[in-house]
Amino acid sequence: MRFSPAEGKRRHEGIRRHLEAGDYAAYVVFTSENFIYATNFLLDVAPWERPVAAVFPRDGEPSLILNELSTNHFHLAVERGTCWVTEADIYVEHPRQVNRTYTRPEWDRLFADVMRRHGLDRGRVAVDSLGPISPTVRHLLPEVSFHSQPEVIRDLRLVKSEEELNLLRRCGELTDWAQAQYPGLVKPGEYMMDVDTELTRRFARYVIERHPEESVRVRVFSSAGPTDTACPHMSGAGSGRRLVRGDGILNIIVCRINGYWVENERTLFVGEPSEEQKRCFDLMSRAQAAATAAMVEGRPMADIDSAGQRVYEAAGLGDYVFHRTGHGIGIGGHEYPDDMAFNYRPLVAGMVFSSEPALFIPGVGGFRHSDTVIVGKERPEPVTNYSRRLEDLIVPV
Repeated sequence: MRFSPAEGKRRHEGIRRHLEAGDYAAYVVFTSENFIYATNFLLDVAPWERPVAAVFPRDGEPSLILNELSTNHFHLAVERGTCWVTEADIYVEHPRQVNRTYTRPEWDRLFADVMRRHGLDRGRVAVDSLGPISPTVRHLLPEVSFHSQPEVIRDLRLVKSEEELNLLRRCGELTDWAQAQYPGLVKPGEYMMDVDTELTRRFARYVIERHPEESVRVRVFSSAGPTDTACPHMSGAGSGRRLVRGDGILNIIVCRINGYWVENERTLFVGEPSEEQKRCFDLMSRAQAAATAAMVEGRPMADIDSAGQRVYEAAGLGDYVFHRTGHGIGIGGHEYPDDMAFNYRPLVAGMVFSSEPALFIPGVGGFRHSDTVIVGKERPEPVTNYSRRLEDLIVPV
């Protein structure tokens, strides 16, 4: 399940190729998800609060700047071989009586000193964000020109390696197990939150028993009824609502292992759905199948969104489509591309997207399946495969 040193080398070589092509002396990563991708260190701080940096010189070994909160975590990761960068400068939260070093207010000076140590006190340096390049940093490094190049790692992340894909496949299998357990917990009179909490507990136990040495996160959250499910991200109220016969349910089951996410969502019903619910469910199912089928190498990315929307527009329900058909998935639950509807670049095998064209109709409810799908050369490969059929998603009451 853990990524190999060869995977780290592949990513670092990708960064170096960009540096050579653009004549940059180094690439510096400041943002959380890119930091995880470039280092394989599961960052345990928020960079807006405790800034970090991963410095990749074009010639030479990379190093990190970390907050002291990460000290023991970093050393353990290096010892396990799960962090691909083994040198770090660590700044502290408050002054020490002994072994004094840089403090949080001195971060700019620490960064400048690390750059000088790498011989990066002049020339062109690419960064994934200009946010941390403060006036103080520019003053301390006057002969360095910093260039915003977020697309360097963004594009490396876009097409997954076989190691990444295998991890996503495993996460998908695990979420399918959780979906299979879900209907057995659904009963009229139950709190929706109780269902989610109990399945989260069971799901976590299931995953950690099979992968006890990995970093595991699981999450289950659902909405129920015609009001709450009609809001794509819930209504912001009604957490104490109990399930009743006839409710539609939108569930979201997420599994994250070693930093990589898969989402698996289904629309279920508490008892027999109405004819209108059945009609909307059928449209949603056809829209999702069309969107997933478009995830083939060479097709424009926007075809995914238009394929699903076409089904809804033909049925006269286009005004109830409130979000795009999908988004990139990997280290981020939502990652680039987030402009699927307007992105015309050709799909490449190994890209990974959610497929979730949905309907949200006030008074009727929401209808959404979401699968995590790998773009294929000839056909797409969903990694989440729990049944999408109506008859399997009606909970008998």
